[in-house]
Amino acid sequence: GILKQKGLEERKERIESIQKQIEAVGFQSYGISLSSAMDFDESSMISPLGDLTCCPDNKNDEKLVKLCGELSDETSKRDFLHKLRQNLMVLVAKSLKCQKIFLAEDSTSLAISILSNVAVGRGAQLASDCGFINNRYSNVMMLRPMRDFSRFEIEYYLRTMHYNCVEDEKNEDCSKMYSSIQKLTTNFVTDLENQFGGTVSTIFRTGEKISSGIQNEKREVCSDDSCVFCNGCLDTGAPRDTASAIEATNFSRIISSKGSNAELDLNKIGIIKDKGETSKGGCDDCSCSRKHNISCQDIRQFLCYACQLIFNDKSNVTILPAHVIKSVNERLRLKSMATEIQDFLL
Repeated sequence: GILKQKGLEERKERIESIQKQIEAVGFQSYGISLSSAMDFDESSMISPLGDLTCCPDNKNDEKLVKLCGELSDETSKRDFLHKLRQNLMVLVAKSLKCQKIFLAEDSTSLAISILSNVAVGRGAQLASDCGFINNRYSNVMMLRPMRDFSRFEIEYYLRTMHYNCVEDEKNEDCSKMYSSIQKLTTNFVTDLENQFGGTVSTIFRTGEKISSGIQNEKREVCSDDSCVFCNGCLDTGAPRDTASAIEATNFSRIISSKGSNAELDLNKIGIIKDKGETSKGGCDDCSCSRKHNISCQDIRQFLCYACQLIFNDKSNVTILPAHVIKSVNERLRLKSMATEIQDFLL
């Protein structure tokens, strides 16, 4: 609500509407603010939905609004909020000792996700983002039990059973239709479905057949293979002697922005310097002692391609989600330790 600049009363009314809907079907309900994902810990307030309060002066709310304001465009903002919400659901599930999360995604929303994910650079993650099971998170599985039903079928069932749903506002300005890739894809798919009834089914079934060489599954081999923000496959790594599309994109961006002064930055394409970046020797200088002194480049090396588009080189490290900073620090420490002991290994 705060990101849409809604007042406290509007936010409270929406919470009450959701609570009534959940109580009507006999489920227990818990609530937590999305901004809690910015600094989540065991003491974070996960309260019954009826007891959830909206505080006007919340530091996490301020951090979330500031971070969203620094994102380059609406596409990045929507992608960031979607992944942040998933991270929060996993954190809450672990806190409540739940091993499974049921998502309300239908075939229509998944068809939209398939096209928009490919457009924003998450094509390698389709298996987990659109499949029945998303098990990229350790100890928690996300399930999509309604993925074989279209939105029309679900809405028809709800009307038949006299269930009322709390929906987002649909009366948006026409100019906002082109504000993001996700919004544009939504309008494209829904309009096409209204004219040609098999559109959603065709996209959805085609997406099921798409397989990736890198599967987004639980990291049984090494956790370094996953993105520190979305937990998807880390698709930015390539052998040093191998050219990649990501390196070509970075080359073009650096040349376009810096011209003849780009030589120093070109040396960093695809390579994070081992010397002087993660460890200088000694406890005072190594990465274990600089929890809040990591740079954007330190973070970007552990982000997938799509998340690198969200967090650019000018991102303010101090307002990033706490679990991202923690994960980056852990990996930097492991990398530093590996560098220090490699000369002693046979």
